[in-house]
Amino acid sequence: MLFLKNTNLSKEYYGEAVKRNFLLIDSGAHTFQKLENNLDGLDKWIKVYIRFLKKNQDYWNTYVEMDIDNRIGYKQVAEIRQHLWDEIGVPPMPVWHGKDHYYYNDGFNRTIQDWKNYCKTFPYVGLSGSTPVKYLPKMLEYAHKHKCQVHGFAFTSPTKVFQYDFDTVDSTSWMQLFRYGNITMFNGDVPKIIKNYKLKFDLNPKYGRNFGFAEWCKFSRRVELHWELKKHFEPKPLYI
Repeated sequence: MLFLKNTNLSKEYYGEAVKRNFLLIDSGAHTFQKLENNLDGLDKWIKVYIRFLKKNQDYWNTYVEMDIDNRIGYKQVAEIRQHLWDEIGVPPMPVWHGKDHYYYNDGFNRTIQDWKNYCKTFPYVGLSGSTPVKYLPKMLEYAHKHKCQVHGFAFTSPTKVFQYDFDTVDSTSWMQLFRYGNITMFNGDVPKIIKNYKLKFDLNPKYGRNFGFAEWCKFSRRVELHWELKKHFEPKPLYI
């Protein structure tokens, strides 16, 4: 689910491709690493990704690079990023993971200098959900200083989404809890998790997904309102 603060992306890069309903296309890098034990399918994956992007270019606003540094190294990731840019005609979103990325250990070695280069080169950049929060304020400030917008991957926790100045964020939390028989309800900014809510799910499995989606839509509208109000004054989230 995607939360938006501002979809006024750089006309220099996107021109009339900026749509009324904002849509970001992920590369599926995380899924690729789960499905592919070796790299034999990488070329095909990229070709299919490019074909999909070209075929549906009227419907999306931006797309994400193939950030699999831990499998092929950053040099090849950068080459694929440039190849995507050449083929599609608009730049992909680079995603900064950094050396502190705990999930892949030492597989990601992007530096703060890389981040600064992204902010000067690309209109829209991404931060991994595992980016240490101590880095966020200065990284976001630097990006916005250079007129670059920032997307936060897996950054929809109420504490983070109100505290940090992202332009867009997303996560799959709206459906993750349902997998364990739980649902989330929102009262203002406060999420309430109801555990083992299985009765209606057993009767209709779609009910849980639809309910979760509707609740997180309520929360996304609340977040977007908060971001809009921040343009004029500093509102406080209700959970504080």
